[in-house]
Amino acid sequence: MKTTLSSLLLFAVLPLWAQNDIQANVNLQFRFTNPGARAQAMGGAFIGVADDTTAIFANPAGLTRMSSRTVILEANTTRRDNPIPFYQGRIQQFGSQDFTFDLESRDFSETVTGIPFFAYVNPKSKVKWGVFYAEQANFDREFETGPIGVVPVFNRPEVDENRLGIFPSSVDSVQLTLRSLGFSAAGNLTPNLSVGATLAFNRMDYETHTTSFLDDPRLVYPEFEFDITPIEPFIGLPVVFADAMGEDDDISFYLGLLYTASDRFHVGLSYKRQGEFDYDYQGSTVDDRFEEQVVQIQGTSTFNVPDAMGLGFSFLPTESTILSFEINRVFYSDLSDDYARLFFNEDDPGNFSQVADDATEYRVGFEYLFLNMAYPLAVRAGYWFEPYHALVNEALDTQIIFRYLDESGDFFQNERSTPFLQRFASDLNHITFGLGMSFGKYTLDASADIDDQNTSFSLSSIYRF
Repeated sequence: MKTTLSSLLLFAVLPLWAQNDIQANVNLQFRFTNPGARAQAMGGAFIGVADDTTAIFANPAGLTRMSSRTVILEANTTRRDNPIPFYQGRIQQFGSQDFTFDLESRDFSETVTGIPFFAYVNPKSKVKWGVFYAEQANFDREFETGPIGVVPVFNRPEVDENRLGIFPSSVDSVQLTLRSLGFSAAGNLTPNLSVGATLAFNRMDYETHTTSFLDDPRLVYPEFEFDITPIEPFIGLPVVFADAMGEDDDISFYLGLLYTASDRFHVGLSYKRQGEFDYDYQGSTVDDRFEEQVVQIQGTSTFNVPDAMGLGFSFLPTESTILSFEINRVFYSDLSDDYARLFFNEDDPGNFSQVADDATEYRVGFEYLFLNMAYPLAVRAGYWFEPYHALVNEALDTQIIFRYLDESGDFFQNERSTPFLQRFASDLNHITFGLGMSFGKYTLDASADIDDQNTSFSLSSIYRF
């Protein structure tokens, strides 16, 4: 079969997940974590424990459980596999809602190392207080994709279906950091009930880019013949540019309650109100001579960091053992507020946006202290469940091909640029563990958090005086 250039559909870009539809953020689950190697080793189940400096984040009411002035410094390194499950391949249509996906996956691993947390707490007054610096998020991802062919059903006379689609090859990058400077204070309302609050100044730096290229259809569809004479000089050149970037500040606050039912049982409650950060976006294409970029759309939108609330319990079956359990409700739907669409087709009767559902995360932790040693040793382990929370289509749409009538009443067809979103959804199970050792006033904690896609190690140094 000979397929002419006019019958080859070239798509702009695939959709993206997070605040806008730039491809660079596809399948990227933003994670905003609490600091501290001890809390990490216990699966992050720390709202009900909240008895050290990192309570500033987990549950500021826990500052009332501290008795010594404390300084903490944490170092962390995180390796992310960054799997791209749509690296290249082909989608074949067999019916109106019957498709097979033969897509190749590829990892683009990266490692981020830094000092995510530093804090000082002074509990030597009626109102306990502390100051801190925290790096809540640090993402840095670069990847590329090859072309993906879309083969529709042929031989249906009512529609001209002799069309082949290509989701083009691309080069993509995203960098996002969220850093905070804050102050916390806590006090006792009753002998058994304490309350705390944290106020933080936040700075977010956000930058993401996707560049798509004009592909050679002969490489995507070697079984077909093409007349590519008009585009041959331009094959391999960039044709579509999608960019978003911004640097913005906002205030966030955390509230916490801690109830001491007995010396062995504590209940904690926390609420985190995160910030909102503006950024600029722009979508461009090249002109007919492939010489200049032509802006098609531009504007300003807002990146909404998800709010969260949690309930935690801690139980001491012995003086040497802590068991903790925590339930967190994370409002990931905030990610789809102020959603910016750079690429959409006005003829698509569905024309779906992307959304994220709120999710419930579960955490459990364990700590055992060997108190009869010259230098007490703590052994810790935990688990936490992270539901998938990247953006997906607001409706579960299985029709990649859509058809429409033009102004003259003739049938046309096209392919949606958002067919894959639900296919990537996969929850993550985190296994955590770590050790801690005390040397008088000095304590050193180490931890690891491992799941199928990420490995994180933390080291916390604590000095009490």
